[in-house]
Amino acid sequence: LVEDRTRIYGADHESVYRMHAHIARFHYEMDAYAEAAERYAIVLEAFERLGLDDTYEFAEMSYNAAVCEVKADPSEETAAAFAEMVAEIEAELGPDDPWTLSATATMAEVLAFYLEDAKAAIPIYVEVLDRKVAAFGEVSPQTLETRRALARCLIATDRPGEAVAILEDGVRACEAIGYADEVGGLHTRMDLVWARMALVARLRGIDDRGDAGDEEILRQWLTADAEFVALEEDSRSLEPDHGLRVAILDLGVTHDLGGDTDMDEEDDLPDAEDDAPWGLATGRPDDERHMVHYKFGFGVIPMFVFDDAGLGFVHALDEPGATNVLAQVWASLCDDEATMADASEFVVEQRRAGDGDILVVIGLPEVRASHECYFVGIRVDIQTFQRRFSETRGLPSLREPGAARVLHLESTVFGATVIGETTVDGAHLNLGMGPDPSLDAMFAVLSGLGSSED
Repeated sequence: LVEDRTRIYGADHESVYRMHAHIARFHYEMDAYAEAAERYAIVLEAFERLGLDDTYEFAEMSYNAAVCEVKADPSEETAAAFAEMVAEIEAELGPDDPWTLSATATMAEVLAFYLEDAKAAIPIYVEVLDRKVAAFGEVSPQTLETRRALARCLIATDRPGEAVAILEDGVRACEAIGYADEVGGLHTRMDLVWARMALVARLRGIDDRGDAGDEEILRQWLTADAEFVALEEDSRSLEPDHGLRVAILDLGVTHDLGGDTDMDEEDDLPDAEDDAPWGLATGRPDDERHMVHYKFGFGVIPMFVFDDAGLGFVHALDEPGATNVLAQVWASLCDDEATMADASEFVVEQRRAGDGDILVVIGLPEVRASHECYFVGIRVDIQTFQRRFSETRGLPSLREPGAARVLHLESTVFGATVIGETTVDGAHLNLGMGPDPSLDAMFAVLSGLGSSED
């Protein structure tokens, strides 16, 4: 089109230089900054020949060209030249003008992500963020973009805790006006999960020197996991190949978040300790086996317990051949023989608590990845059960409030265990850090429980 219009109308015709400007913008959107700068130069020459170099449009094109030049060839010299232009724009329009705010944010972007000087960019981003909040509000795309960029700089300078706080403010603002499920809100929530995992990594490094507690590491990791689960579900409204949807799934795979979310990519787990106790998860999950393991521990066993015939299931676990039954149930979840488990891979033991409650611990096949159960523990509250029986004169269900609790000793990505609980309505709760996995340890956890009504 440029060639045809130049031949027909001449190089200085408006339709020609505007087409050059369109092409420059296309190059910019593709991060082809050198090609974009060349096109903008053609446009600016045409403006000068036509005497249009005192117009707002000329100033805008000059600014666009300067942005492309500094991004195409980032250096102290080009950055200094761009900083001079930003100062001129601020002097002309004032510090709170939208153009000034955009130019200042771009200056910070150049410092942080092109010259790799995040430390120098942070104070600029802080100032711009405050001004954008005042000018556009907390939830405008411009404000959220600057908030996310500031968080990335804080992470790059080993300040992930501050990045988490900055992004939490943004997420709360999005939630307050119902924007959390829109693209800008989803993007901010994704960056919050990423920042929180950076904080976990930093705390783990501190913990090696004895300065940070496992409980804080676990708290942040569990929070990130819960945030990711909600984020992944809410992002399903996006097209499968939408860039943000793909980035969210990649985040989950990279940090092994989300348990049974719809992620097919190969996981990338950090290395676990060589001396991990009791078969602690040290490898990459086999997708099919992982899903069977997950469904069996977190879905099937609680479903049996809270069924109307739940007490019968609990009693059956104390019978000879209980491990054979469990192996058959496991097999019903498998699509191929490679994921099946032998009865010898299960352990079942039943004991009584001091108050007479029934305690059952089921040991599952080898744990190979995070979000899998070492043990499922069941506690049947005999007093609650007997009280319900006296009231109804019939066999009550373990679905009755307080009648039973189902707990899990779960693996995590960073080596510790956590105690989880599946409630009668299917909710999964995180109850805090767990012990090294063993039968006695799981019975100790069950013995320390109150009823589910507590």
